[in-house]
This record gives sequence, C-alpha cells and structure tokens, in this order.
Amino acid sequence: MARRAQKRVKVLDTEDEADASTSQATEGSSKKKRKVTGVKKRTTIKGKLSKLLEMPMEIFTEIACYMSPEDLLNLSRASRGLREILMSKSSERVWEAARKVQGNIPARPPDLNEPQYADLLFGKGCSFCSESRTKKVYVSLRVRACSKCFEKHIADFDAVYQQNRNAFPGYLTSSVIFSMLLSARLECYPARPPPVIIKSHFHELAGKISELSTNERDLKAYIGKRQKNIEAISDSRYQIHRWLQDASNMKEQLMKRLRRDRQASIHEKLRALGYENEDFDTQFDPKGWKWNQLIGQTRAVSDRVWENIRPQLEEIIKLRRAHAGANFLAKRRNARQLEFSRRFVASQPQVREIPFGKLYMRGDLQEEPFVEEILDENDAKIPLDDERWNRIFERIPELILNHKKVIEDHCMDKIRKALKESKTMSRPSDVSDNGQHPGDPIEDMDHIPSCLLSATSLFKFGGYQLEDYTEILHRRSLSPRRLWTMGGEAWSVDGADVASSGNVVSMASFLLKQLGLPEDTSMAYMLACGTDFQCLTCSRASQTSESSMSWAQLVLHFIHANDKYKSDLNTIKNKKLDIPFLNDHEVTSEITGNVVARVPRTTVDLIPTLECANRYSILSKSWGEEVSFQNCTESVKDASDGETQEDSDEPSATVIGTDYCPLCQKYGRWHTEEPVRGMRKHMRTRHGTDLEGNPLAEPSGVDQYAKQHLDM
Repeated sequence: MARRAQKRVKVLDTEDEADASTSQATEGSSKKKRKVTGVKKRTTIKGKLSKLLEMPMEIFTEIACYMSPEDLLNLSRASRGLREILMSKSSERVWEAARKVQGNIPARPPDLNEPQYADLLFGKGCSFCSESRTKKVYVSLRVRACSKCFEKHIADFDAVYQQNRNAFPGYLTSSVIFSMLLSARLECYPARPPPVIIKSHFHELAGKISELSTNERDLKAYIGKRQKNIEAISDSRYQIHRWLQDASNMKEQLMKRLRRDRQASIHEKLRALGYENEDFDTQFDPKGWKWNQLIGQTRAVSDRVWENIRPQLEEIIKLRRAHAGANFLAKRRNARQLEFSRRFVASQPQVREIPFGKLYMRGDLQEEPFVEEILDENDAKIPLDDERWNRIFERIPELILNHKKVIEDHCMDKIRKALKESKTMSRPSDVSDNGQHPGDPIEDMDHIPSCLLSATSLFKFGGYQLEDYTEILHRRSLSPRRLWTMGGEAWSVDGADVASSGNVVSMASFLLKQLGLPEDTSMAYMLACGTDFQCLTCSRASQTSESSMSWAQLVLHFIHANDKYKSDLNTIKNKKLDIPFLNDHEVTSEITGNVVARVPRTTVDLIPTLECANRYSILSKSWGEEVSFQNCTESVKDASDGETQEDSDEPSATVIGTDYCPLCQKYGRWHTEEPVRGMRKHMRTRHGTDLEGNPLAEPSGVDQYAKQHLDM
C-alpha cells in the first residue's frame, strides 16, 4: 500500500508571525484554533543575524561603523531587511565611517555613491550577468566583466562610432563624443592600445543628444556638464587602480603566508611520524596526484583536518617511494658529488704543493673505489662532512704517485704501438727505461722514461695537433684553472684523446734525416730550438714570422701535406685529368732536394743526443704557466732555382694574367704564390714544369743555401 502523503505546514518568517498573532488577538475568543491531527508542527527557523533587526537602530549603526566596507557589502546581501537598512540614504554615514576604518582607501569619486564604490573595490560579481566569480575590474569603466560579457558589452570606440556616426549632428566630432564617455585602454595590447567603451553608454548618449538636438542651448549645457563629470572620473582612476593593485598584492602575500604555514605544519607532523624531507619532494610526481592540492590550501591544519588528509598523504608518499626511488637516489648522488667537487677545489692549493700534485684532478680522485664507497654510503644519504673528507684527503699523496705511473704507462703504451707500426727506425727506442737507476726511491720517482724523451715521441691530441710528453703534462697542469670542470676531468677522460701512430713516428724520423740529425735526437734539443724550423716548399720566399714552426708543428705540417697530396691525386684519377702531379712534401725522395731546414738564429747549448731534461723536477718549473716561443723573423733563402734576390722580386711577363696556378685550377685547387720565384718553385716541385707548363728536362738540384746549415 502506498504511503500516505503528509500535509505541509506553512513556516512563517518573523514578520508573518507578528501579523498572525495580531489578527488572532482582535478576533477574540469566538474563533477557535483548528487543530491539525497527525502532523507535527515545525518551529519557525530564524537566521543568525535576525537579532540585528531587533536591536535599536542607534546601536546597530554604532556597530556597523566599526566594520569594513567589504563587511557591510556582504551584510547588505544577507537578508532583505539588512539590505533596506544599509542601502538607505540615511546609512551614508555608516559607509563613510567604515571606509575610514579601512584607513588607506582613496576618497570616493563623485560619480559613485558609497555602496557602489564599495562594490567597485570589493565586489566579485559581473556587472552585466549573474557570474559571481568575476575578478577583472575595469576602473575607468566602473564595471566588472566576465569574458563573455566583455565581448558582448565592451568594444573599441572607433568601431562603434563608425557604425553609428550618423546618429550625431555633423558639428560634433568624434573627439567631442569620446570626451563624454567612460573609456579605458587595455594593458594586454602592445604599445598604445585603442580605447574601449561600454556600448550601452554610447547608445544612451546618442539618444540623449538626439533628444536635445532641437535645443542648441540645452545641448551645449549637457555636453559641458557631461565632459566635466567624465574628467572628474578620469582623475580618480589612477588612485583607485593603484589601491586595487596594492590590495591584490597584500592579499596574495597573505595567501602565500597561509600556504607556507599550512605546509610547514603538515611537514612537521609527517616528520614526527618518521618521514624525511625527500618524501615531500614533488618534482618526480606524475600528473593527477593531489599532494599539492592537500598541501597548498590556506586553511589551517586542525586536528580534524589532519585526520582527514593524513591517510591520503601517506598513500602518496608510499607511491612516490616506489615510483621515483631511482630518481631520488641519482639526485642524492649528484648532491654528494657536487659537495665533493667543492671540497676538492678548496683544497687544491695543498694538493698542488705535493710532488706531481698538479697532475692530479678531481675526476682522478673521484674514480677511486674507496671514494665512491664513501659518497654512496647508505644510498648517498650521509653528507660529506669534515671527518669523511679528511679520510679521503689523507690518501691523496699516495694516490698522486700511482696516478703519475698511470700517465707514464699510458703514454709509453702509445709509443710502443707507434714504433711497431713504423718501419723507418733503424733501431727501436728503449720503451721501458734508459738504464739509469740511481737507487734512491725519490730519485727514481723523479725519473722520466727515455722513450718519452725521444724527438720522435709525439702524440696526437684531439686529432688535430701534435704535442710532446712535456706538453701533455703542462696542459694537464693548467686544467684546474678551468672553473667549469670543478677541478679538472679524470685522466681516463682527458687521456682518451692522447694517442700516437706509426705515421707520426715515421714522419718525425724522416724530418730528422732531412735536418741531418741522428735518430736518437732528444726532444729537449728540439724544444730548445723553439720555432726555428721552416718548410722550404711552402711560403719559401716569405719574410714574415708566420713561416717559422716548432718541431711538433713541422711534423704535423708534413703529415697534413702528404695526406692532402693523396687526396688530390685520387681526385685527378677520378676525373681522368692529364696533369703532371708530384709530391712536393715528399721527405724520402732525393730528387727534389731538401724541403726543410732550421733557421740559424738560436744557439742551442745542447747536444742533440744528450738527455739532460729527464727529471720531472726540472720540467715542473714551468707547470701552471703559459709558455710561448718568439717566432722567427728570418727565413732560409731557397736558391735552388738559381735566381738572385734582385731577380726574384721583379715581375715576370710570362705569367698569364693570374697569380693562381693554372694546373691546380683544373682539379679544383686555387693555389697562389705572390712572388714569381715562388710560383716557379711550385710549378717545378708540384708539377715538374716551368712557368709555361713545359716539362723540365731533369729535376733541379738540392737547395744549396739550406744545405750549408743542415749540420748546425
């Protein structure tokens, strides 16, 4: 059976109850109350603010004077009775007093009453629709507008005026019409944005002007009054706008402080449960987790709030540990390694005072197994304090000696392989030691293996330059000055670019023979020569210092020249060109004569085969300092063409209107020689022809001038 519907009892408000009781009293006892059986009468529900309406108006007014305009605005919207009281003209004194209580609110502009002014400053709703969350206020227009209403009710003045210009008399220009309207310039536009107005204000103005158009006197009075009001409104907008900005900033700061307090309170409670700071890190959280929503609120954490959010927070921490444990471990390791690098850089002055300490870098120390164990101890959760760092620093002197041996062995191994690849050495250099054993461990530690002191012991670095063993040490000693490396890379990284080859050793051996030096010439002798070496094939008539080279640069120059010859020869063969082509940097041929010489400039107080710089202590004097050689300003005169200096400087009429070699141009090379003598030498050594391209009967002899100085 269906349940019987109960009758409803009308619930009266305060005014209805008073009227009902008054009517019953006038009717007397003749009328009896009708009883409602079976229905329980509900009591009247009264609002919490109903007592305000029962107190005397003087007391209510006195209380309201101590409220803020925002409180009065909210109170006026609480009930109809309060609205009638606060919106009456007699309550203006209350609003003024409330505005003064706030303290820093600008004076009320003349176009707004007190409630309107309070709504402009503290309201949140849209001025055109029922949207209650609109926060964008346009002070100059005296409205708040949501995005939809902005598009609907606000538009550019120029566009609206052009559409309705016929609604105004011809003598009223657009500037006069604009001066009678509230306008604003939006900040989102670049440069100087176009002014915007409220469409309804424009149409209202158009209607009023149309109404007064028949009475010119009244129209002028209306225009003047309206322009004066608009000017007064414009004067107040800057102060109001600035106050709104300051109020917004203060509110934002308050919100941030409340969020920080809530976050600190929650973190403190979680730490009390045994959680750590890493458990609060959200950088590896996937999207969708509500950690920030729970933490970033402004509401204080009461006991009830904590009991509600605690299970959710602990569940997220559990998921975070499982999801991002490896990421947090890597982050902890990076933090330990950064602290390790800082401590090493701070201790570098002490490290560099240790013998061979300049060769020891931060990366070398960090590769030690016991250092890795200390840094990764307890999953890198233990900080690198002074006690743990001292345990590392105490072992650095021992590690430096081992590191020196690592560099030696690496370089010796590269030279061993290069000597095996080379077939030019009549006898292989001693790749282990020079046979000198002083017996003193300190002296033995200071000793450099002899194979690293040979003039043929050159290393490739990075694939684009050659350097000797002392240059490797010198370059490595400068690494700590590279601040971005935090103390230098490990030798396993830096030394990976150090290599040698049989081609390098062979070329160095050939050039020693060209210079008339023995194969066992020491590197110390070649370094003492500085940049006295010149190639007699390239820039042979030049008087500039750029033609001189060091020993390593000379070897590299001939290696590149021979590689280029092979490449060009393949190009000629592939293009099937009939071009005479010779290798003018061929060091093994006796036909072209000597191609290299040393300028007789510096007196070297060394014997080529004397090993006088075989001590690390001697070499270490220059470590950490930039070393430069003075370039040679002299040049070796190449007289192999049989010309005098006077003849070589004269122009030749046989060159056909160009400084470029015509034979090289055929296979894509633009080789130029400014002196005529240089071009003649190029044609002879590269192509075996004269300047006109005619084949020579037989190759010319050896450079006589250079030959005089080969034994020096």
